[in-house]
Amino acid sequence: ATGLLFRGWLFAIVAALLMIACAYLLQRVSQREPENDFWVFTNQVVHETNLIAFFNLALLVIALLFAYTTVVIFMVIL
Repeated sequence: ATGLLFRGWLFAIVAALLMIACAYLLQRVSQREPENDFWVFTNQVVHETNLIAFFNLALLVIALLFAYTTVVIFMVIL
């Protein structure tokens, strides 16, 4: 269960990075001289979505705690 949660969380991070990269490429194509480089653009997006990232991290910690508790309970029952 813990491995599945970690892989899901890692997949969400990679998907977010790919979305940022696609948004940056669209900005580069639509503007002749882009205002920012990739890292400044990424920092801007992360700053604007900071609260969402915090909630994702908090939910990951809670899910890991529940997964650990469930595994311990099943081990005790077996």
